[in-house]
Amino acid sequence: MNNIHYLLQEKDNIEKVRDQIAAILKSELVNQKQLAEEAALADAADYDVSVYLERGRPWELTENEQSKNPFPLINVLLFESKPTAGGKQMTAVGYTAKFNIDCYGCGNSDIDGEGEMTNGDDSAANIRAWKTGRLARNILMSAFYYYLGLRGIVKKTYITEIKTGTPDNLPESAAAITVCRIVFAVDFMEKAPQAEVEPFDGILFESVSDTGEILIDI
Repeated sequence: MNNIHYLLQEKDNIEKVRDQIAAILKSELVNQKQLAEEAALADAADYDVSVYLERGRPWELTENEQSKNPFPLINVLLFESKPTAGGKQMTAVGYTAKFNIDCYGCGNSDIDGEGEMTNGDDSAANIRAWKTGRLARNILMSAFYYYLGLRGIVKKTYITEIKTGTPDNLPESAAAITVCRIVFAVDFMEKAPQAEVEPFDGILFESVSDTGEILIDI
């Protein structure tokens, strides 16, 4: 029986794409914050956006790495990946992956004495979520990042949907939080492990248990 004789520890291309999306957003948002401060914008704080990767419930955060209110924030979440038409090739497979770029806005930027977010304004939360979503959309759809810096892996990028809502399972007592979700699609190629294939001699096996479990005799 043939086996893969090396450790499968390298990231798949889909993981590289996900991490690259987060890195691009973080780098550009840091730059946007600096530009907003240099321009002395009254709403410069809205450009101070935290970026997270694969957080299941980011609205539960009460502070970021700098011990500050984490909102507004963006969470990059891999949603699904499906093979494209044409089937499997010998060295690579075409896929379309969809990422949820969740942009969270909070209607109240205050934290009470116990470190909990206080109730806020739904309207302000909606406006801030859409504003953060606008920043993310403009960054990701920039011609600079059409291939996400991964030409040869990424074939095409595009947005399929943008919508707002309230996070699932958000407690009624929590601060007013709105999420603007950008569904970001990426057509890319995923590699397949290659090896010199030896002639297949077959496997001798027999099922001897009442449960039908196959016992292999190599």
